[in-house]
Amino acid sequence: MRILVLNSGSSSLKFQLTEYPSATLGDQADSTTIVQGIVTDIGKEASLKIRVPPDSLSPSTRSDIQNHGQAVAWIWEILGRCVSQQANGVLPLEA
Repeated sequence: MRILVLNSGSSSLKFQLTEYPSATLGDQADSTTIVQGIVTDIGKEASLKIRVPPDSLSPSTRSDIQNHGQAVAWIWEILGRCVSQQANGVLPLEA
């Protein structure tokens, strides 16, 4: 099971996509972080930074992001590419 966590600030949006193995309720399960990152300066020329474990940091990407809805759409697009690239064994992610 994959879980996406979003943490919104006034002009930023942090995210992390984590995979948990199938487990029954009450079992201790080790999680694996697939990708994490942050969008900063929302409302201006926003910056996106992504980290793909183990500590593979992609170059910062900039875009005109005016609100948190646009930031979520941007993250969703990048996550789709990241998951696809990981499935094909291609790392690190190019934002």
